[in-house]
This record gives sequence, C-alpha cells and structure tokens, in this order.
Amino acid sequence: MNSSYWKNQIIFLVLLNFHCQLALSSPISSYSAQSCLKDESTALLQLKQEFYYDASASIDCEPPRPKMGSWEVRSDCCFWDGVTCDNVTGYVIGLDLSCSGLNGDLTSNSSLFSLSNLQSLNLAFNDFNRSSIPPEFGSFKKLTFLNLSSTWFSGPVPFQISHLSNLVSLDLSENEPLTLETPTMKMILENLTQQLMKLDLSNNNWTGKIPDVFEKLKDINHLSVSNSNFSGMLPSSIFNLTKLYWLDLSQNNLEGSISNQLCGFSKLIKLDLSYNLLSGIIPSCVYGLPSLVWFSLSFNQLTGQLGEFRSKSLLEIVLESNKIYGPIHPSVFELTNLTNLHLPSNNLSGVVNLNMFSKLKNLWGLDLSNNHFSVITSSINNSSNSTNCKMLQVLDLSNNKINDSFPEWLATLPDLQVFVLRSNRFHGLIGYPEGNISPFPKLRIIDISYNEFSGHLPTKYFSSLQSMKKADKVNKKANYMGEIYYQDSVVLTLKGIDLPIERILTIFTAIDLSSNRFDGAVVDVIGNLSSLVVLNFSHNSLTGQIPSSLGNLKELESLDLSSNQLIGSIPEQLTNLNFLAKLNLSYNQLEGPIPQGKQFGYIVFSIRKPKWLVRVVEKGPEKWITRQKGRRGRRRN
Repeated sequence: MNSSYWKNQIIFLVLLNFHCQLALSSPISSYSAQSCLKDESTALLQLKQEFYYDASASIDCEPPRPKMGSWEVRSDCCFWDGVTCDNVTGYVIGLDLSCSGLNGDLTSNSSLFSLSNLQSLNLAFNDFNRSSIPPEFGSFKKLTFLNLSSTWFSGPVPFQISHLSNLVSLDLSENEPLTLETPTMKMILENLTQQLMKLDLSNNNWTGKIPDVFEKLKDINHLSVSNSNFSGMLPSSIFNLTKLYWLDLSQNNLEGSISNQLCGFSKLIKLDLSYNLLSGIIPSCVYGLPSLVWFSLSFNQLTGQLGEFRSKSLLEIVLESNKIYGPIHPSVFELTNLTNLHLPSNNLSGVVNLNMFSKLKNLWGLDLSNNHFSVITSSINNSSNSTNCKMLQVLDLSNNKINDSFPEWLATLPDLQVFVLRSNRFHGLIGYPEGNISPFPKLRIIDISYNEFSGHLPTKYFSSLQSMKKADKVNKKANYMGEIYYQDSVVLTLKGIDLPIERILTIFTAIDLSSNRFDGAVVDVIGNLSSLVVLNFSHNSLTGQIPSSLGNLKELESLDLSSNQLIGSIPEQLTNLNFLAKLNLSYNQLEGPIPQGKQFGYIVFSIRKPKWLVRVVEKGPEKWITRQKGRRGRRRN
C-alpha cells in the first residue's frame, strides 16, 4: 500500500474518534423535527446581509462554497446549508459557515450573537478584514465547538473567551494578526473544563511563555501551539496529558530538555517539537513510543544516539539539524510503512549499506546529507534488493564521506525525481544499468558535483531524461513535491550562489556535474532538455565548441560552462534564451565577438581569462523592461 493510503487511513481514524467523542458530548443533530424559529430565521437572514461573497476570502478551500446562497425568506432555516437545529426545540444549535467566502467585518452588534443557543460554531477560512474578535463570543454559554481558524481576525483575543467553560474544541489557529498575552491565555485555559479535547492556537502572534496550567485538562488529546512565538521552558503540566495523540509545539523558542515524562504518552501519533531551542539527550524511551506516526524534532540542539523505534505505524522520522551522533539504529530498517527518513545535518556516522532499506517499500524520501556516512563498494553497486524502494522520489546523500563508484542501479527507480551525491568522494566513469530500460524516467534534479567522476559526459542519461524534455510551464501547475506532511530541500549552486531549495517545485529542473574530471565534448543532446532551468558543467576538462543546440533551452536561467577547455565562438543561438540571468563562460579558450540582441544585452556574463564582467547596453530598454514584467507575471500564475 502506498504512503498516501496509510496517511489517509490514520487521519480518518483519528478524526473519526475525535468527532465520535464530540458527538457524544453534544446533542447536535443534522435533522430537526421542529421548524426554525422565526426570530432566529430573521437573525440568520440579517447575518447574510453583513457580508459579501468573495472566493478569495476562502482561498485555501477547494473550492469555496457560498453556503448562504441557500438561505431564502420563505424556506425553513433548519434546512439551510450550514445550519443545524435541535430536533426537539427547533433552536439553531449549530452553524457551519467554514469555506463560505465571507468577506466583511464581524462586529459586536452582529445578528450572530442573537443565536444564544449555539453549541457549535465554525467560521473557519473566511476573511473578516482584520476586525477584532468581538467580546460577545463569550455570551455563547452553551458552546462546545468553536473554530475561528484562518479568519483574519486581528488584535488581542478577548478575555471573554474564557467564559466558554463548556468547550470541547477550541481552534484559533492561522490568524497571524491575532495576539494573545500570557495572562489572557492563562485565564482561558484555567476556565476551560476537563471536557476539552482539542486546543489549537498555532500560527498566531502570541508572546511570552506557555502557561503551566494544564493539570486539569486530563481529556485533551489534540494540542497544537506551533509557530506562535512562545518562549521559555516546556511547561511541566503538559506531561500530565497522557491522552494526547497530537502534540505540536514546533516553530517556537522553547528551551530546556525533553522530559522522560513524555514516555508516558502511549497514544501519541504525532510528536513535533521542531524549530525550537531544545537541548540535551533525547530520552531513549521517546523513540520507542508505541503509536507514533509522525516524529519530528528537527532544528534543535539535541544530542545522543538514535534509539529503538517500536511503532510499526511510523511514516515520518525528521531529525534534521541537531547534534545526533552514531549509526542509524537497526530498528529503522524494519519500519515497513516508513515514507520519509530525514536525518540531514547531524553527526551521524558509520557504514550505510543500502540493502538495509530493502524492506522499506513505501519510502518516498531519504535524506542523509551533511553527516559522516560512508558506503562500502559492494553495497552500493550490488544492491538489487534496494530496487524494492520503487516509490523513492528524493535521495540526498550529499556532503558525506562516501568513497565509491556511481550507483547506476538507482537509474532503474521509476519515480526518482531528486538525486544528489554532491560533495563526496565518488569516482570513476558514469556507468549504465544493465538491460533494456529507460534510465531516470522522472528525474528533475541531478547534482553529482564536487566529486571525482571522470570520462565523457553521460550522453545516454541525457537522452532519457523525459521529465526535463517537457517545457509547458505556462499550463503546468506549480505543485510542490511530496505529500502533505513531507518537505524536502536540496542545496544547489544557482546563479553563482549556494541556495537551499525548500519544498521543491515539480517544475524546477537542474543538472549540476561541476567540479569533477569529465572530459570530451559538450554533447548536442543536451539541447533536447527543453525544460531545464539550471545547467552547470563548470570546473571540468571539457573540450570542443559550445553546441548551438543549447539555444533550444528556452527555460534556462543559469548556464555555467566556466573553467573548462572550450574553444571557438559563443553561439548566436544563445541569444534566444530569454530567461537567462547568469551566463558564465570564463576561463576557457573562446574567441570572437560577443553575440548581441534580445536577453543577451541585459545579463551579466563572464568570458575568457581574466574574468571579464561585461554588460552590453542595447537600444530599446523599454522593450526589455516590458519583457521582464511579463516574465515575472507568468511565474506568479
């Protein structure tokens, strides 16, 4: 089964469990035997007049749905879209206007607050124009479910929210203009009862420390306060919440160590403490939490060795940028549902035999970059078992100590899109896999720079890179690689600067073979890779002329052929590269005039020895400026 299947199944079961519990705590029903009360029908119709429909107000919904469109004077409001009535009294007890494209201010005199019997209110994914949250929300004494996420409220959260003592679920997430002072948060949390099961305060502009007031919230199972500017130590009372299945405290400034008390969270499926200032050794029992699905402690200052993972449900292990050392624990290679193993920028070491990953048939991403791994020759070239990883899309082994030959068997992986061996000790000729196959059919990024590869450029591979031959970028949607929980980054030399490419776009393509020992000609077949954005063959021993076919690379933004032994003139066809922003042909043996016209007149490029920086000024700068504006506009679409 693929990774998306497992993720969807787990998310479904978690949400089903939560909503079943929520349903038991509330009498809300979607069916009413009573007709809607006239005054509440009138209030709803007045509420409809307070806003206008704007699809962009619910831009994160696919698609927005104007629920108020079904609200008509002569119909029963209990049957209106988004409205739920009590099946005995006829009172409006549920209002779900999420993703309704509502735009306008929500004020204190809104007719919404006359619906005094509301038990469930969902206004998520609308745009209330940075208006303040009215204190009248505190008048909904019966409210058990309140969702104000992604509503563009601003200003301080009113302390009156603390009056909602019957809440089972409170979601104020994704409102960056919203502020919450520690005293107000403390008041809200202290007044919430033990019924509370979900609290989401993530992605807001909070300040101060997370108050240590979770003692009585014994039933809470979902706690998320990520990306909220919280600082200080992890509150000790959080470790009393042993029913948690979802704990996300990522992207704050939390300090201190991870308590052993976390080991009591036997139901935890998501643990995300990434992007904080946590330090010390990760308790070995944390690795062994039995129900974990998503495990992320990346971008901290944590140390120690990897422990034994016991949860067979694990999909994601993300520990990037810590100080973890030693080998990968053998238990990792038994996690048959694992989709992403992300361990870059640590002090991990030892021999990694890629046969070890043969059981991980669902593995989507493998990033071991910026460590101290080595790979024995027999493992990387005789890894027939590793071809079981047919779902692998991202493989990054860069910046290690791998002394080996080119792993041609990886070319047989049908879905591999990102392949990075940068800055290792790979050497020898680029070999080809045996059999009648089309190697690297979906590859979009290959970076084998800063190694010791030799021989001619791998022409056969260039001929088969099908994903680099498609240049329909205008009609192609700029999706990110990976699924909802996976992010990856690679470092590429783009326009002369080493840049981390975060969340790789599926339309980004690059070939970097620089700083090796390749010789021979730059082959014409490169010109068939019409969607290529970055091409870097610099710092090799390439000879012959620059092929005119490079003029076919209409999407190219960066071309670096510097520090080779190329001869002849610069092909006139390169002036057709309208998106080219960086051209480096320096330290070769080129001669003749610099071609002029089109984009060539406005890029900075380098030729010959010494390094000449030439900027050619053409006539008609207005035409060039117009062309650049059009280019930027096309990229935003």
